[in-house]
Amino acid sequence: MKPQPEQSSSSIIKPQWADNRLLPHIYDQLRRARQMLAQAGCDSPALDAELLAAYLLGIDRTRLWMEPERPLSRAQQEHFHQLVKRRCRREPLPHILGEWEFSGLTLQVSPDVLIPRPETETLVEVCLAKLKDMRHSRIRGTLNPELSTLNSQLSTLNGVEVGTGSGAVSIAIANHLPDLHIIATDSSEAALSIAQENCIHYNLADRITLLHGDLLEPLEAAVGRGHLPAPSLPTGFPPSVGRGCRPPPKEVDFIVANLPYIPTGEIPSLPPEVRDWEPRSAIDGGTDGLDAIRRLIAQAPRWLRPFGAAQGRRGGFIALEISPEQANEVQRLLSAQNFGACEIVSDLSGRPRVVIAEKQGTD
Repeated sequence: MKPQPEQSSSSIIKPQWADNRLLPHIYDQLRRARQMLAQAGCDSPALDAELLAAYLLGIDRTRLWMEPERPLSRAQQEHFHQLVKRRCRREPLPHILGEWEFSGLTLQVSPDVLIPRPETETLVEVCLAKLKDMRHSRIRGTLNPELSTLNSQLSTLNGVEVGTGSGAVSIAIANHLPDLHIIATDSSEAALSIAQENCIHYNLADRITLLHGDLLEPLEAAVGRGHLPAPSLPTGFPPSVGRGCRPPPKEVDFIVANLPYIPTGEIPSLPPEVRDWEPRSAIDGGTDGLDAIRRLIAQAPRWLRPFGAAQGRRGGFIALEISPEQANEVQRLLSAQNFGACEIVSDLSGRPRVVIAEKQGTD
């Protein structure tokens, strides 16, 4: 075997920045940023610094680790310093980045919406399990060929998310169930604007209808009009999407909500990222934290589908995210409204986080 010729140094592929030896490396900038963020009281200074640097450079964290000697231009240094200063003021990292991960999705966020949190993924998982079980139960109960039309109708599920914010919960659920239609309401038009962008991004604007108003009142208004608004779709949206108005459901299979549940008196003790930056209307639940939840539970029975034994149909359900210490009281409120099969589900940290219950009674 002939010896291989030595590779000349000019033929070695180098990163574009390899010859900028005199500029500060990203490693040095990260070290300083970590120190600044730790002194400011940020919970995860190393992670925050890396995410800000990756955002600045348009790369992922893995590549950031692989290139610790990547230099920063003076403009990049100044930009990075400004990003770090914002975080040192305890501005939430998702606000700085303009997006955040939730349930495997990357969602646009802003100061107008509650930042999606890992705890809320428990709410999504509970709803998905319940909806899949509901759909299978209906199909099993309509095997008679004469009921084929009914079978098709029952396989399509309809629901409402109250207080949708960024649309995170509705989008995460609809993304897993292609035969699902959701009406998502919010009292904030600014929040609905963010939700609309996220729905469009995930091609769900035809299956998630956004309505402005308090709790379930927008649904009542839509029933009064006799139709839901046509989806607001951008130019170039898939032509298969129907652009006409469809009638609103007079009853739904589920209601899901992550409403404000923090008692007013506890808000001053919250971390600055929450207390000073997130919308007060999305976190303040009143004296006991249950103002909005109590009102929704009272409104829900009118809209949830009743149990139908002949069609193999289970009653509609309501799923609510709560603070752990509220679980027993929320369960009592649901029982007072004739909800049954109530279950309290814990999050990954083992704390009660979701209460789910079915509407009782028959049609």
